[in-house]
Amino acid sequence: MVINESDQCFYRVLGYEEDGSLSVYRLALAGSGNDGSSKVRGRLVVTSLGETELLNGEECSFSITATSATEDGQPIDPEDMKLTITYMAAKDTEPYYTEVIKVAHGQTLIYKPEHLRQSTSTDLMFVLSGSPGNIFVGGGQVSRNVTTYAMDISWINSRFTNLSYFRDNFTVAVQILGGSRRILDIYFDDYLIYSKMENEKTTDVEINVRAASEIVDYDTHESTGVALGASYNHGRHTISAKLSLVKSDGTRGSGTDVITREVGLYLNEQEPLIWFGDVKKTYYEFDTPAIPIRAYDPNNSVMHLYLYENSKNVSGEDGRAVDRDKTAYEIWELTNLVAGQTTVYQIRVGDGEHEAMERVPEFTVLPDERHMGIVDGAIVNFDARGRSNSESAKKRSVIEIRDSKATLSNFNWYNNGWIMEDNSPTCLRISNGASVSFPIGSMAFAG
Repeated sequence: MVINESDQCFYRVLGYEEDGSLSVYRLALAGSGNDGSSKVRGRLVVTSLGETELLNGEECSFSITATSATEDGQPIDPEDMKLTITYMAAKDTEPYYTEVIKVAHGQTLIYKPEHLRQSTSTDLMFVLSGSPGNIFVGGGQVSRNVTTYAMDISWINSRFTNLSYFRDNFTVAVQILGGSRRILDIYFDDYLIYSKMENEKTTDVEINVRAASEIVDYDTHESTGVALGASYNHGRHTISAKLSLVKSDGTRGSGTDVITREVGLYLNEQEPLIWFGDVKKTYYEFDTPAIPIRAYDPNNSVMHLYLYENSKNVSGEDGRAVDRDKTAYEIWELTNLVAGQTTVYQIRVGDGEHEAMERVPEFTVLPDERHMGIVDGAIVNFDARGRSNSESAKKRSVIEIRDSKATLSNFNWYNNGWIMEDNSPTCLRISNGASVSFPIGSMAFAG
């Protein structure tokens, strides 16, 4: 409450207007007890609940309270109020969407804008109206802005690949797209080694990682003065990166998914290495995950890789022979997935004193929603999982079905044959004049 010295009246402060002036209600002359004017304008209050700079598809919400004008302390037509909300995109001259909702005097509602456009700055105009005698502060109008962004982050493969191992240092390169003010975080394992606000024009960021790289404080984005040191060691490591919008208080807001890439550091001349390419986080029972493997064994020009399931070797006594100088991933398919499984898969290379064993990146197996399976009583069926065009010429041309064999003709074993499809399972692709003859006639009566 304040007193105006010019008229010696007491005024109750209702709030601040956008222009900085006070909205007040006169109570009485100083010391007189006279009520004076008793009509008070209504008010619309719209408060943002959280951030209004969002990634496309994210939600925001506003708290809205509407009060009717009062006279002698009584609301004027409190049941006859409505709120009109219009959506106006930046640079447009007309709203692209309008809705009207009924509001109650003194009650608070939560409003979630459901008609925001992607990658657009949108002005939301809230207008409170009522009967002719019901007047409102500021004409009952409140404006709020919501901006949505497309934002993405990816590795620049031409400048950061994990097909080869690294030694004393290596370069990480990421491309960032979209957003406004953004914070880019890059980690070596669990250590934050880069954290910086990138402006809207930034598209590429490149950093060099080495033992002397300093760990960065998550909140201040400043170097702690502590280097990676012994954490930069021989073996398998993970580089990860994330891009976040900057909130009004300068902290991280909505962000992209974390992207990761494994790297192998070869810092011990006698010890083998194993690291992996990208592996999805989720598969279905009908999937056949194709695990991309990189390995280096300094002690053997022909390496032998072994697959373990729950500590049991399931790849035979000799495993799989791989040329040490191979420059591409070695692909190992995992078969017979079961929903909810907790199987631990491991890859081993080397033997005796000098060997490396690493766990395949973890993934979740979901139930087969398509309920696919082999039809009961099928005359012919075969399993393509684990097959490859890199098999010997004799082996890749054979499909054994019961006691018979199919005949494969005119395959070039390049863009047909045992091909791994985009969704990961291997299939027998019959194209470019190739054909398969199944001995159905001799099998149909096999009992």
